[in-house]
Amino acid sequence: MPIPTVAALLRMSTDMLDDEVRGYFAFLGPLVPKPATFDLKVMASIWQVDDPRPIASNLIDHGLLERAGDRYQMHALLVMHARSLLQ
Repeated sequence: MPIPTVAALLRMSTDMLDDEVRGYFAFLGPLVPKPATFDLKVMASIWQVDDPRPIASNLIDHGLLERAGDRYQMHALLVMHARSLLQ
Protein backbone atom coordinates (compact mmCIF):
# COMPACT_ATOMS: atom_id res chain seq x y z
CA MET A 1 0.00 0.00 0.00
CA PRO A 2 1.57 3.32 -1.05
CA ILE A 3 2.12 6.01 1.57
CA PRO A 4 0.11 9.15 0.70
CA THR A 5 1.97 12.42 0.38
CA VAL A 6 1.11 15.44 2.49
CA ALA A 7 -0.34 17.11 -0.61
CA ALA A 8 -2.57 14.08 -1.23
CA LEU A 9 -3.79 14.13 2.37
CA LEU A 10 -4.56 17.85 2.17
CA ARG A 11 -6.35 17.35 -1.13
CA MET A 12 -8.48 14.62 0.47
CA SER A 13 -9.49 17.07 3.19
CA THR A 14 -10.50 19.81 0.79
CA ASP A 15 -12.17 17.36 -1.61
CA MET A 16 -14.64 16.64 1.20
CA LEU A 17 -15.81 20.27 1.08
CA ASP A 18 -18.51 21.42 -1.29
CA ASP A 19 -17.27 23.59 -4.17
CA GLU A 20 -18.35 26.86 -2.56
CA VAL A 21 -16.61 26.24 0.77
CA ARG A 22 -13.52 24.93 -1.04
CA GLY A 23 -13.44 28.24 -2.90
CA TYR A 24 -13.70 30.21 0.34
CA PHE A 25 -10.80 28.20 1.74
CA ALA A 26 -8.72 28.81 -1.39
CA PHE A 27 -9.28 32.58 -1.20
CA LEU A 28 -7.61 32.65 2.22
CA GLY A 29 -4.31 31.42 0.78
CA PRO A 30 -2.95 34.49 -0.98
CA LEU A 31 -4.24 36.97 1.55
CA VAL A 32 -2.67 35.83 4.78
CA PRO A 33 0.77 37.00 5.91
CA LYS A 34 3.06 35.07 8.22
CA PRO A 35 1.80 34.16 10.69
CA ALA A 36 -1.38 33.24 8.86
CA THR A 37 -3.90 34.89 11.16
CA PHE A 38 -6.94 37.00 10.37
CA ASP A 39 -10.26 38.04 11.87
CA LEU A 40 -13.92 37.73 10.91
CA LYS A 41 -13.93 41.18 9.31
CA VAL A 42 -11.19 40.16 6.87
CA MET A 43 -12.96 36.91 6.00
CA ALA A 44 -16.28 38.73 5.46
CA SER A 45 -14.53 41.15 3.13
CA ILE A 46 -12.65 38.64 0.97
CA TRP A 47 -15.57 36.19 0.87
CA GLN A 48 -18.09 38.98 0.29
CA VAL A 49 -20.50 37.60 2.90
CA ASP A 50 -22.30 39.30 5.77
CA ASP A 51 -21.53 36.58 8.31
CA PRO A 52 -18.40 34.47 7.76
CA ARG A 53 -18.84 32.47 10.99
CA PRO A 54 -20.71 29.48 9.45
CA ILE A 55 -18.03 29.12 6.76
CA ALA A 56 -15.23 29.48 9.31
CA SER A 57 -16.92 26.86 11.52
CA ASN A 58 -17.13 24.47 8.56
CA LEU A 59 -13.42 24.94 7.86
CA ILE A 60 -12.62 24.42 11.55
CA ASP A 61 -14.70 21.23 11.59
CA HIS A 62 -12.59 19.94 8.68
CA GLY A 63 -9.32 20.84 10.41
CA LEU A 64 -8.45 23.51 7.86
CA LEU A 65 -8.74 26.54 10.14
CA GLU A 66 -8.17 27.11 13.87
CA ARG A 67 -9.43 29.63 16.38
CA ALA A 68 -6.69 31.70 17.99
CA GLY A 69 -8.48 33.86 20.55
CA ASP A 70 -10.53 36.40 18.62
CA ARG A 71 -8.66 35.58 15.43
CA TYR A 72 -8.35 32.58 13.12
CA GLN A 73 -5.19 30.94 11.85
CA MET A 74 -3.98 28.52 9.19
CA HIS A 75 -0.86 26.38 9.28
CA ALA A 76 1.73 27.26 6.62
CA LEU A 77 1.11 23.94 4.79
CA LEU A 78 -2.60 24.73 4.59
CA VAL A 79 -1.81 28.21 3.23
CA MET A 80 0.30 26.63 0.50
CA HIS A 81 -2.48 24.14 -0.28
CA ALA A 82 -5.09 26.92 -0.41
CA ARG A 83 -2.89 28.82 -2.87
CA SER A 84 -2.49 25.72 -5.02
CA LEU A 85 -6.28 25.42 -5.34
CA LEU A 86 -6.37 28.78 -7.11
CA GLN A 87 -3.95 27.69 -9.84
